[in-house]
Amino acid sequence: VGTTCTTSANCLSNSCVSGKCAQGTAAVGTTCTTNANCLSNSCVSGKCAQGTAAVGAVCTTSANCLSNSCVSGKCAQGTAAVGAVCTTNANCLNNSCVSGKCAQGTAAVGAVCTTSAGCASNSCSTTTLKCLQGTIAVDAYCLNNDFCASKKCSTTTFKCVQ
Repeated sequence: VGTTCTTSANCLSNSCVSGKCAQGTAAVGTTCTTNANCLSNSCVSGKCAQGTAAVGAVCTTSANCLSNSCVSGKCAQGTAAVGAVCTTNANCLNNSCVSGKCAQGTAAVGAVCTTSAGCASNSCSTTTLKCLQGTIAVDAYCLNNDFCASKKCSTTTFKCVQ
């Protein structure tokens, strides 16, 4: 990438743009022979793979990042919500991928948080950045005790109880 070229055939990436070899544009899952063929710059066993750059690493495209999210030239935490399909924790807003789905966070009340999705209570204070006790009323849907104002969630009905 960056080498002078006259045609795409001159480049490992098979991409010549304005007289310079450019990063390949093949999407994840596309057949490749070298990392340079892939937008993610990652060719594994003959297929373009998702990039492996961690959150905070320099990136040029979302395909470079394990989270599949590149913001202002840096890999960012993924934005997938609870229940969305994921392949790695980095894909999920709450950094929790379980069995291929973004899962509710597990941070306990009082733990440091950046989003509500990261807390077991699904409640993060925007001023203290700590998980708060949930405020859900009796008979409302809950996932765990931290969701409920009563601090009790039925494991059979998944409703807050007294």
